[in-house]
Amino acid sequence: MITATVRVSVRSNELRAQVGRDARKFVDRVTEALERRAKELAPRESGNLRRSIRNEKARLVGGTRATGRVTALSPYAAYQHEGTGLRGPRHRIIRPKRAKALRFFWRKAGGIVFFKFVRGSSRPPSKFLVRAVQDVLSAPPWKIVYFTTVR
Repeated sequence: MITATVRVSVRSNELRAQVGRDARKFVDRVTEALERRAKELAPRESGNLRRSIRNEKARLVGGTRATGRVTALSPYAAYQHEGTGLRGPRHRIIRPKRAKALRFFWRKAGGIVFFKFVRGSSRPPSKFLVRAVQDVLSAPPWKIVYFTTVR
């Protein structure tokens, strides 16, 4: 019997740099897929919410870990995602804090309207970012290991 022994010597700095580059490329691919899917799932009344969805380039953290982010920058993105009023996270009627009435533009009413309170949106929360993560990362070649949302 003949046995061959192989010894591999790895320079840790070079390996760390290569792993970091590969991790950043992978995270960039995932965040691009998440951005595309979130834009498909976002409500489309005016299109502003969809246009505000962006992904950031991956950053290297600690040499071998990379992080990426997909955000919806529209001022009302959180309200669309989480819901408002009775359907929102607090399940309460929306009332003014520093005035006698709420004032806003309502296109169907033809201009500015005033209300003492509103029940919030009649639509349920869309959760378009959460659904995008579930859709993209539950299909091959990725699998969700850990997921959290930031509010």
